[in-house]
Amino acid sequence: MPEHTPDPDTVENFLSNAMLTLSVKDRNETTEEIHGVRCLAPNETPELLEKSLSEMYVALECIPRSEKVAYCKSQELFPHTTFAMDRDFRLRFLRCELFDAPKAAIRLVKYMDFILEIFGQDRIELLERPIFLKDLEREEETNNFLKSGHFQLLDYRDRSGRRVGVVFLTNEMMSYNVYARLRVFTYIWLVASVDVESQRKGIIGVSMPMSSDDNSFSPAMPSKEDINLQYKFYAAIPMRICTLHSCFPPDTFFYSYWELVALAVGEKNKRRLKFNMGRPMDMKYDLMSYGIPPDLLPSTESGNIKLKNHLQWIQARKLIDEKRYTQESIVECPALNDVVFKKAGKSWRLHPGDVYFRGLIESKHKEHLMCNQTEKRDLVWSIVKEIDSRNGKFLAWDKMGWWYEVKERSEIRKKVAIALRNFNTQHKSARQKRQICEISTSVFDSNGKKIKQRHCGGCVPGR
Repeated sequence: MPEHTPDPDTVENFLSNAMLTLSVKDRNETTEEIHGVRCLAPNETPELLEKSLSEMYVALECIPRSEKVAYCKSQELFPHTTFAMDRDFRLRFLRCELFDAPKAAIRLVKYMDFILEIFGQDRIELLERPIFLKDLEREEETNNFLKSGHFQLLDYRDRSGRRVGVVFLTNEMMSYNVYARLRVFTYIWLVASVDVESQRKGIIGVSMPMSSDDNSFSPAMPSKEDINLQYKFYAAIPMRICTLHSCFPPDTFFYSYWELVALAVGEKNKRRLKFNMGRPMDMKYDLMSYGIPPDLLPSTESGNIKLKNHLQWIQARKLIDEKRYTQESIVECPALNDVVFKKAGKSWRLHPGDVYFRGLIESKHKEHLMCNQTEKRDLVWSIVKEIDSRNGKFLAWDKMGWWYEVKERSEIRKKVAIALRNFNTQHKSARQKRQICEISTSVFDSNGKKIKQRHCGGCVPGR
């Protein structure tokens, strides 16, 4: 371990050198996507999808059998049912590689090999179907790590519509073996890659050490096996990484640790690493600059992990995996343009779809006050159609712990009408408070003037 203290300039130089291998155009585009002001996913057309799928099929056939053992086994054992042949599943890999078919084919082959490596060569059923929650629950250490909440997929997106996954680094987390951790990581990342918006826009990863007053984070350096398996994970997972934020304090251990992180994520993802080094408050401000509200991370100031939303997410996934609910009936994370109706939770005040919706409500406020009942109904429908035109959905909160889409148009109209009415009430109340404040200030100034005049008159002799 190095004897010198961490130097932020050294970290920046390392990242700059990684970016210098790119062309100026690619470097600028990557930087803009890291900051959330650009999405590198191309516009999709039916022709592009079919052409890319055809090219991926050819690329898969060209890979030597010795380099696609698990893939070949899936074709031999489950020629008609393996999910490796599923069109939507293959599109995940194509979107991950921005429709570079040969790269997508290699990633799919690596994924099949990686699944058997971390779950066991005897788990051949995982060559036919996706990983389910029950596959994690059957192994005690893996199940315990899942429920510990050390890795959570947040139930909101960043300001650019990207999913956010958070890893809390603690001594307890590092006590779990690397296979248990990677099984959970793989399952959660696969879940994140289910919907098309997430596949296109990618995911943001955040890792940060958590320390309570009586338990500071001080793990051992990861082993060569750990680094190797994590490298395989990043090379196989069908989810495009936009940014990996590694937050750590100015400590000599982490100065060495970030070098190993860069080694594990691979050459492509190394260019998307952002090391946020400093005090907890400094790291929070760094995350804010990338569109991630740090106050919404599931942790407390005292260093404890919040589990409520995570355990609700596990319950929802269990119901989906068991087919008691469909993926469509449970919305685990609202899309960028969705409008959500929920009474509590400050995170939804920051949700981009809700921000846009509230702007619409405010812009229609004065017009709504002057409308008759028929005109008000038409005004409400115009707001609904505006959200529809952006491919947004209206979501409501189920007490079971997840979102669901409101499909009944009359119910949508009612909820929008209530939102308009509530805004009018709040606006009227705020205006009345301002008027009362102005009157009180006026009376105070007037009384103050009179008191001053009387005081001055009583002090001048001869009056």
